[in-house]
Amino acid sequence: MVAYGVLEIQPPKQRLFLDDEAQRKEREEAFERDQLRKLVNDELRRYGLLIAREVVSTGQSWRTRLSTHILYGQVLGKGSFTAREVLCVGDFRECCIKAAEVLDKLDASQVPDTELGQ
Repeated sequence: MVAYGVLEIQPPKQRLFLDDEAQRKEREEAFERDQLRKLVNDELRRYGLLIAREVVSTGQSWRTRLSTHILYGQVLGKGSFTAREVLCVGDFRECCIKAAEVLDKLDASQVPDTELGQ
């Protein structure tokens, strides 16, 4: 699914005045993007990774940036204080590319070494 995040997700188009048909089409496109993000998040969660939008301060409150995502690695540490390594900061597509690289390495480490007869 991470590969689909790289290949198929398109940034939303912002328009102010739309007719009913265009609004319906934009809602369908937004729904498809959300479903793809959910599938990618579920796959990453299985491997212990996390992708989230960047949180920024506005002075008195906090908000997320729509176009900036952070790819976090697996949980480091044990007990009451745990942390995650930041693997990539960028748009969703860039984070998916980095996640695909990480998942390829994780999958390669699970393949038994056939040369040694294991």
